Amino acid sequence: MTSMPNRIQDQEENEYHTEVKAVSLNEASTADEVCVLPASVEQHRYWVLSQIDKESTASNMAIALRLEGEVRDDLVELCVRYLTMRHEALRTTFRMVDDELSQVIVDEPLYDFSVSDLRTLPEDSRRQRAEEIILEHGRIP
Repeated sequence: MTSMPNRIQDQEENEYHTEVKAVSLNEASTADEVCVLPASVEQHRYWVLSQIDKESTASNMAIALRLEGEVRDDLVELCVRYLTMRHEALRTTFRMVDDELSQVIVDEPLYDFSVSDLRTLPEDSRRQRAEEIILEHGRIP
């Protein structure tokens, strides 16, 4: 993972850069460090829409994978963790910081990883239950 000073240096070259702060935001993360950057114009638009309808799930993209053969849940979760560590967009939330909408990029990924083992269900019920689970997760704002 890129260190905080390198990410700040990279952001200094960004045309949208106005100020970069490294702060601790308790509501954003349990991590010690976060990188705070101003939000772009497009990010402001999405934020305004999310404020109008706080329960909207329009931007959610719930997915499910059907895996066959031996699957180790711990390794799948580790792969998801590595993916989120590699891509800052997956560790970015938006918060008001000093009365300005900001991107808050945490060092540690924040997500809930869950596995639904449907092998105990009759084979003809598995697909329907998988679709129900996907819909349930997709409705979480």
